[in-house]
Amino acid sequence: MMRWTKCPVGPIQANCYILENEEKEALIIDPGAESEKKFFRLLRKNRCVRLPSC
Repeated sequence: MMRWTKCPVGPIQANCYILENEEKEALIIDPGAESEKKFFRLLRKNRCVRLPSC
């Protein structure tokens, strides 16, 4: 099962999306200004976190 989370980030509260699966992998989509903060928070609870490249 996949879990989809929308969370507002940055000073203008733009939407960041996080997709997580049961194998403890996560994908951060459009992290904006808080990419490192989101990345390390997810890394504490998941085995593998990916930031998509452009």
